[in-house]
Amino acid sequence: MILLKIIYLLITIIIIYMIYFIVSGVMIFSRKKEVSKSFIKDINIRNFYSEKIGNDKATIIEKPLEALKVRINLIKEAKNTINICYFSMDRGIATDIIFALLLKKANEGVKVKILLDGMFHGLVKENKAIIYSISKHPNIELKFYEPLNYLKPWTINNRMHDKYIIVDNKILLIGGRNIEDRFYFPKNIGFTTYDRDVLVTNICLNTKKVAIDKKSVIIDVSNYFEYIYNCKFSKEYLKKLTPKKLKLAEERNIELANKLKKYRDLYSEYFNDMQLYKIGCETNKITLVHNPIGRFKESWCLYDIVRILNKAKKSIFIQTPYLVVDRKMQKTYLKKKYNEKLYVNILTNSKASTPNLLAYSRYLKNRKKIAASGVTVYEYQSKDFIHAKTIAVDDDISIIGLFNMDPRSSFLSTETMLVIQSRKLRNQLDKIIASYEKESLTVGKDGNYLRGKVKEIKISKFKSIKIKLLYIIESGIEYLL
Repeated sequence: MILLKIIYLLITIIIIYMIYFIVSGVMIFSRKKEVSKSFIKDINIRNFYSEKIGNDKATIIEKPLEALKVRINLIKEAKNTINICYFSMDRGIATDIIFALLLKKANEGVKVKILLDGMFHGLVKENKAIIYSISKHPNIELKFYEPLNYLKPWTINNRMHDKYIIVDNKILLIGGRNIEDRFYFPKNIGFTTYDRDVLVTNICLNTKKVAIDKKSVIIDVSNYFEYIYNCKFSKEYLKKLTPKKLKLAEERNIELANKLKKYRDLYSEYFNDMQLYKIGCETNKITLVHNPIGRFKESWCLYDIVRILNKAKKSIFIQTPYLVVDRKMQKTYLKKKYNEKLYVNILTNSKASTPNLLAYSRYLKNRKKIAASGVTVYEYQSKDFIHAKTIAVDDDISIIGLFNMDPRSSFLSTETMLVIQSRKLRNQLDKIIASYEKESLTVGKDGNYLRGKVKEIKISKFKSIKIKLLYIIESGIEYLL
């Protein structure tokens, strides 16, 4: 009888918790916050433009090899500080190389700050020993943004999606890549995850001036890093290191040093020197846009992007891995048909290339509507995956970073994008865009593909069934996708 009462009590507690979790961790986000009048008042579209050439230079980092090579060179370049902010640093060769180099630089006296997402950081299982290594090093600080808290389900969706590196507050790399092998070692993984970064330097560093231009976007991103790093949601790893953990830390340090030597020989092309301050094209202006820090966000990034889109005169191009448009976003993007003089192209993944079936199933519900709105929709035909997030407007605006066209990026996660005014960078971007469009098919107004130069990549029956099932299931949670 007592056992039955205990079982009944446990079942009751589980049911109550599940209701609590669904209400406070899921349903609570169905209502979106409007952008405040104070934010709207402070934003002027002219802030994204300049008639004069500025002091910031930028270049696109597109290929997997150069993406890791530039990260290695950035860390090697550091003299004073390295600030790193990433959603995920999953176990693998790339993560081992980066942490080995960071420990090496810290041993040389460089101050290192690392901020990772508190749920998806990737430092688990055998990688957890890296946390112990860092925690005992006097020159390295590690924080986690909003660590998992089952007693506060509303914290689960407050994720930090930012991905950038700042060295000596003088050079910046920002983009959509996490530190995971799928972004840098496609041959090892068996497929390619295509993505895009932007490297930003300042021409003052190539002159007799020692200090960076205070108007540089590098300073803005540095200030943003300090803001989010020191906010109440960012927590240090404060657990006491036991003798066993200290031993694991020492073993991991030795292992990383040995792996670094091994990988230098095995992947020597990734370690070639780059003249970071000499590459890049001139820009008129580079502006940082980002979401607010907080659990229930106003859609700052979305608002800024839409304002720029509304000023377009000739063309708009949007590249996004996930095209999920909920009711709120439909009012923003699809409230009117684009005029015939404005070319609007969207490039996204096909059902063959996407790994995110939940997001793709939602996209299917609006696919015809988007294609019929005057927009040309391209779907990438490949077993590889596009993870890049880019918007191009007219001849001179490129918006590059990590904002996906979905409700999660709009209302839930921290996001950062650079708005770059530069005709030369736009030309560089156009060539890259063309290479993806050649491997894509256009979606007709009826939802079927128009005839193109490439063939549709067929998917397995199992993947097709999963998409159809998720198409039914996801209707109630579109605001979390």
